[in-house]
Amino acid sequence: MAITPLPAAPSRLSPTDFSVKADAFVAALPTFVAEANALAAAMNLNDTTSISTTSLAIGTGTQSLTVDASKSYQPGMSVKIARTSSPSNWMHGDVTSYNAGTGALVVNVLDVLGSGTYTDWTVTFSAPMMSGLGYGQTWQTVTRVAGTTYYNTTERPIALSVKAAAALDSQAYLIVSVNGEETGSSTATSATGQAPVAFVSVIIPPGENYSITTSTNTLTCRELR
Repeated sequence: MAITPLPAAPSRLSPTDFSVKADAFVAALPTFVAEANALAAAMNLNDTTSISTTSLAIGTGTQSLTVDASKSYQPGMSVKIARTSSPSNWMHGDVTSYNAGTGALVVNVLDVLGSGTYTDWTVTFSAPMMSGLGYGQTWQTVTRVAGTTYYNTTERPIALSVKAAAALDSQAYLIVSVNGEETGSSTATSATGQAPVAFVSVIIPPGENYSITTSTNTLTCRELR
């Protein structure tokens, strides 16, 4: 925000208009003090902290909510939307747009913690999210069937770990293809009386797909997502 310039100060070198300028200068001080205090509050992040009662379900992607008007949110600014009564439930992302007149705020949420739909939110300026593989992600056991195509619908890379176990005294082979291209493969041959196990780990970029080819239906799959 801008601070209104003070009028010209009175000078003893100009006695004819000293009183007029002095009165104008003193009269302008309350406005100057109010604007200076408002600027100080903004510098203390009050101008990028607000509350909202919009009903939102925790999730990634576009989130639209109404916050306090006349704030200083800017496109590209990183913010955290945390449930006021339970801050361990939150969403983190970048501002897409903000209307200072209405308080309409749109955020592209990239990371979340917790779940549920709530109506008490505190929105604060935040450091950009660490978005590399593993940040804000956890290993999850998933059910996968050979020959089926699966998609990474998140906005971040995911890691895939696959284990294929075959019958006793046999051979296990395992191939993982990303976007139709063979990306990882493994073949295991057992010793007598043992069951062979093949392992493959690959990275699936955002928006890409993968499928599994194997000699066995006994698959154990985990995704870091």
